[in-house]
Amino acid sequence: MATEIKKSKIFIIVLTISATTLFAGITYAHASANPATSQTSPTLVWPASYGNPGGLPNALTGAATAGWKYGTAGTGAQSVPAAPGWPVVVADQAGSISTSGDIAVVDATDISASYLIVTVYITNMKQLALTYNSYCLPIRIYSAATFSDGAIAWSASPVVDSNSINTANTYLTNTQGFESFKLATGVDKYYAITLDAGGTYYPYQTGAPGSATTPALYITAQRTS
Repeated sequence: MATEIKKSKIFIIVLTISATTLFAGITYAHASANPATSQTSPTLVWPASYGNPGGLPNALTGAATAGWKYGTAGTGAQSVPAAPGWPVVVADQAGSISTSGDIAVVDATDISASYLIVTVYITNMKQLALTYNSYCLPIRIYSAATFSDGAIAWSASPVVDSNSINTANTYLTNTQGFESFKLATGVDKYYAITLDAGGTYYPYQTGAPGSATTPALYITAQRTS
């Protein structure tokens, strides 16, 4: 059955990782007639800005350690997102993500549509192929377990989305560089996108011209019925 799209708006976020500063240099692109304009309100995806407190929907202004799934206490009532831990890559030595980190928070409180289709892409697969034989990176979605007076707590386990995808078992890989999730909207519905500890990668070389050791991520969110 064809899917009817309600108030279809796509919001795109690019998160770039460098070898020394993880997930640095977050930029935006806009699917609008005038790309220079800001995102149409409400914003659907709020990316992590590492080292900076806050950066979350205005409603999420509770306790200092609330807000980001893996965040730490910041200034006032704003938590600081945690960057995923990416060890030094050594040729011919398998590795994995050492510590879990925050990628973005999805605001699904706009009930003008029933769901959000959120897709996370790796955009520099060609450059990663100059370093790795293979990689399997744990991309996870957590839901808001509680939300009250601006303080949010996240579920202990990743969610099962509306397409029956258990996000505890989703990975960005060198053979499929994207994952899509169908997330229900509703009052107080927020989701955390994270890159969790674990997974694996195997580099066959490092330092090749044009190569990369860490992925650039591109996130879209679209309202749908």
